[in-house]
Amino acid sequence: LKQRDNDEHTIYEIVGLVNHLGGKIIGGHYTADLKDSEGKWLHYDDNDPVCQKAYQKSSSDAYIVILRKVGW
Repeated sequence: LKQRDNDEHTIYEIVGLVNHLGGKIIGGHYTADLKDSEGKWLHYDDNDPVCQKAYQKSSSDAYIVILRKVGW
């Protein structure tokens, strides 16, 4: 993702996704996919508290996208 910032290009990297599974915002189930310090994607699910390797790094169920400014 790029955005103009003081006439310079600022680049953002996706480092996390909060996913919503279910039909309604106030119900359903939430999970998260987060990138670790080595760049590997990890999957967190409160139904299974053991962290797992993410099966995918993008999701059509993404509810919140977490960005990090590259170079910070």
